[in-house]
Amino acid sequence: MIITIDAGHTKNTNAGVIKGYYEGNAMFILANYLREELLRYKDTEVVLTRDENENPTLAERGSLAINSKSKIFISLHSNAVSNAESAAYVCGFYSVKREVSKELCTKLVSAVTNVMKETTDAWNRGALTKKNSAGSDYYGVLRSSVAGKSEVEYSFIIEHGFHTNKKECEFLMENANLKKIAEAEAKTLAEYFGMKEKANFAVLRKEIPSGSDLNDYIESGEYYFSGIPGSVKNPPAVESEKSAFILDVTTCLYEGIPYSVQRIYYVTSGKEYVRGLYINNGRFDEIHKDWSKK
Repeated sequence: MIITIDAGHTKNTNAGVIKGYYEGNAMFILANYLREELLRYKDTEVVLTRDENENPTLAERGSLAINSKSKIFISLHSNAVSNAESAAYVCGFYSVKREVSKELCTKLVSAVTNVMKETTDAWNRGALTKKNSAGSDYYGVLRSSVAGKSEVEYSFIIEHGFHTNKKECEFLMENANLKKIAEAEAKTLAEYFGMKEKANFAVLRKEIPSGSDLNDYIESGEYYFSGIPGSVKNPPAVESEKSAFILDVTTCLYEGIPYSVQRIYYVTSGKEYVRGLYINNGRFDEIHKDWSKK
């Protein structure tokens, strides 16, 4: 199954009521978290409509779902309203041409609301439709995703609360909260479609239930900086994206400097590895390290 995830807008667009929040930035982070969660499942491919600095048109975003033969198109947003701090709901808009989307959209809205209402005043407004004067979808991104002979079966927008609401904006500014939302959305999709975890990841997660248990791995190999002359030999390449699974994000030291690291389990040439992909100033740098079991 192919799923297209659209991170609404682009970088540094639609500022929130709290300085530093931008809808485009937060939804891009959420889209990547959701992608990571979904790739844990068998026979699942994920397409993102944009990179961090890209801003494709609404038509291009929807067309990407069609051209990639996606079954699901989901556009991620946070809502806004002028002079209404009290607005505090989660809702979804599904395509008027895809009535089958309503049930799944409703479930996703419920999942997001359940995560957000723990620390905000978010409430569930449900799954809605909005038509233009021609009776088609008001939202161009939905309209374009189901245009012509589109094979997209489920098409909807999820509004993750309001960035014009202080509590909800604060919530959405925390990456840990965005990850919780992604986990809830992925679980909802998996349950709805009966998706099964990939065997290798399911076993590894059972063996390694928390990041601290990765201390049972000993360090092998060396750090390297890709593209720098004299750098040590690259660790074995991941054979395919489908063979790599996100374990966790933790902090490690390199030459006394703390780095956030996303630890990835993968199999290549019949051997298991855990690779650390380091994050510097919020961006992924090509610095890696491998671990092997004791």
